[in-house]
Amino acid sequence: RSQPCAALDAIDFLLHRASQTLPDAAVTDISQLLAAMVRLGLEDRFGGGVDEASRVQPPHPGLLNQLFMHARGGLFDRFTPASDVTNLCIAVAKLPATQQGSRLLLDMADKLGSDAGF
Repeated sequence: RSQPCAALDAIDFLLHRASQTLPDAAVTDISQLLAAMVRLGLEDRFGGGVDEASRVQPPHPGLLNQLFMHARGGLFDRFTPASDVTNLCIAVAKLPATQQGSRLLLDMADKLGSDAGF
């Protein structure tokens, strides 16, 4: 999707602020941010690294991995709503691949397996 330049500037500013305030973020904050990025089709703001075709680095290349890493820390908190866990799993599937996103899914599979007695 093509977004107007001013809108992308605002989104990039908000993502920059998210990176600065990440230590204070709750799993719900991260879940909502990533769900919005998926819904708005803004996967390119994170990128999967350097775009080989244009050699342009996306505006926030390491942020997605950091968001998933921080979310993993509170994933199984008893106060984390199931809807946030669902949003995070969808974000892992829809946004560029990251090591921490993969680990989040593995954590989830391990938790579900142990809860089911596997």
